Amino acid sequence: MPSIIPVEGDITRVDADAIVNAANTSLHGGAGVNGAVHAAGGPVILEQTRTWYPHGLGTGDAAWTTAGGLPARWVIHTVGPNHHAGQRDRALLASSYRRSLEVADGLGARTVAFPVLSSGIFGWPFHDAVRTAVDSIGLARTDVRRAYLVAHGDRAFEAVQLALQVSTPLRLLQGLRHLFRRGYHQLRFLPGMSPSGMQWRIAITTADNLRNGDPDSFHDPRDEERVLYYSTADEAVVGEREVTAWTTPAEAAAVILERVGSRGPEHEPSQYARWFGSLLAEVERATYEDGQGLPVAYADDRDERQGWELGWGSGRRHPAPPSA
Repeated sequence: MPSIIPVEGDITRVDADAIVNAANTSLHGGAGVNGAVHAAGGPVILEQTRTWYPHGLGTGDAAWTTAGGLPARWVIHTVGPNHHAGQRDRALLASSYRRSLEVADGLGARTVAFPVLSSGIFGWPFHDAVRTAVDSIGLARTDVRRAYLVAHGDRAFEAVQLALQVSTPLRLLQGLRHLFRRGYHQLRFLPGMSPSGMQWRIAITTADNLRNGDPDSFHDPRDEERVLYYSTADEAVVGEREVTAWTTPAEAAAVILERVGSRGPEHEPSQYARWFGSLLAEVERATYEDGQGLPVAYADDRDERQGWELGWGSGRRHPAPPSA
């Protein structure tokens, strides 16, 4: 799985083994990133696309040419879905990243620069496009070691940085969902925000480690060593394991179990597990919409009766957890 490195600037100037071009189905150049790649690379790119791919390329697929006058060695052309034209299946967008990485593996490329595909003239909502990029690249099984995610402009770059920052806590929550689905229903968690509002925090343990099952007792557990604490200001590490933006939910689940311990899986689904499933579905939906939907217990007014807030200061609420 590649490390994802945010870059602000012009993708045609990135010195990587390959850069990814946001192509159209004809592969004959166009506007935006596509036009910039052809202009900077020179006519050889168009000559090769016309000769090698006379029938063009389907949406979600990828192909390669040499890079002409670009710093890169290869250009990987991929066709993202056109949101304006009604192509709104996120699987097509994810396929563009997956197929690009498969082509990169075939070429032997170890560093690849991506634009935020479909977010320009194709009109894909930007935060959703960035989130899809981070998830698709971060969880891909590939020999590419570094993936540069190139954003043009300060606001776009900040959105990419936010998506990467949010990814690690999301992986922990997705790891929890993985465990609940496997029957580990005694797990409990408490999310929060630092007083400065700058760092998101989470604590995970089991119900039997909380005094009387009270979430407030996260601050006074029976065994401190059985609590996994994480903050976006720190790393989530247990032994040799580390959770990052490119950790799979199953790998995050293993980190959680290693730290907190747990009784074996249970057969009967619990009310808490069902509640958590609905919470995470809302978290993921909100995060794709505006980049930030992580839950905060007690919300900004510290009144849990109104539920947990999804995204600090957003006003979106989800019911507080059941007692069991």
